[in-house]
Amino acid sequence: MRHRKSAIALTTIVLSFFILTVIAQAQLPNPGMEIDPERTAIVLTDPQNDFLSPDGVTWGVVGESVTENNTVKNIETLFKLAKENEIPVFISPHYYYPTDHGWKFGGALEKLMHKIGMFDRKGALSLEGFEGSGADWLEIYKPYIEDGKTVITSPHKVYGPESNDLALQLRKRGIDKVILAGMSANLCVESHMRELLEEGFEVAVVKDATAAAKVPDGDGYAAALVNFRYMANVVWTTEEVAKALSKPEIGADPAKVSPGVYTVLIDNEYIRVLEVTAKPGERDEWHWHPPMTAYFVEDAKVKLYMPGGESVIKEGKAGQVLWRGEAEVHSMENIADTETHIILVELKKLQ
Repeated sequence: MRHRKSAIALTTIVLSFFILTVIAQAQLPNPGMEIDPERTAIVLTDPQNDFLSPDGVTWGVVGESVTENNTVKNIETLFKLAKENEIPVFISPHYYYPTDHGWKFGGALEKLMHKIGMFDRKGALSLEGFEGSGADWLEIYKPYIEDGKTVITSPHKVYGPESNDLALQLRKRGIDKVILAGMSANLCVESHMRELLEEGFEVAVVKDATAAAKVPDGDGYAAALVNFRYMANVVWTTEEVAKALSKPEIGADPAKVSPGVYTVLIDNEYIRVLEVTAKPGERDEWHWHPPMTAYFVEDAKVKLYMPGGESVIKEGKAGQVLWRGEAEVHSMENIADTETHIILVELKKLQ
């Protein structure tokens, strides 16, 4: 009986492992996208009244999704994050001129857009009637778009950027990473994502800074989420974009960003010696250290926060010496009941 139970247990373990392995292999990977400010841009499609204003011609079908996702506010947050972090912003707008209404054929949504006068303008070189129209920007976005720095591309005409100069404008600025949002999810946003990926860009889609129509034929937003996950390098929320953009730069000097914690004792061409003192509960700013030696003057217990969101607790006894052979970015918090007192010796080069 004992051997039979052991055999059953073993079989169960093997089957469970097999099932978990199959499930793990079936799950899509999450490649992610590292932010490099010199190579990254935020691209927004159609941040215009006809999509995002209650007075817009599509509000009756997109309004529910826009409201549920807090799309208007989240797009504004992306604008703010871009300006604060000096990330360039590109707008890919949607306009139709009188000559565009001479098209002989079109898809379902094309036909509808022309029928309801969506994104209509008087002409390519005319701003007559543009202010406050459905083709105009949402009012709260104008300070960000009209700051003289935001790049407004030529208009796309159907859904994707194949017919405008977005890719050219990005390439000319050395950008190959795109944070993508705007309207609407399963049309222009998804089409821009597909084409940018085909053009060799990395693309992160911000899922709560977009929305789509809900009609009897289907929920456009739900449809888009599936393809975002299948194709984009990563799918983020607006909050996750904020975290990605807030990662500290590799050169952040602890003595400059947290002078109350770090005191420079020696600084020459070979080494730099820092004295670290932190009160209980005190946390310093994000910073970087090269390879270094740490000498604990007193017992210490600190929590190190890493850029990826993880954290680790480190402890040291008075008189203990530790060596770390790699550079590291972190923020340190003293979680002990006593003051932290450590001497750091950072290496610059060997003699």
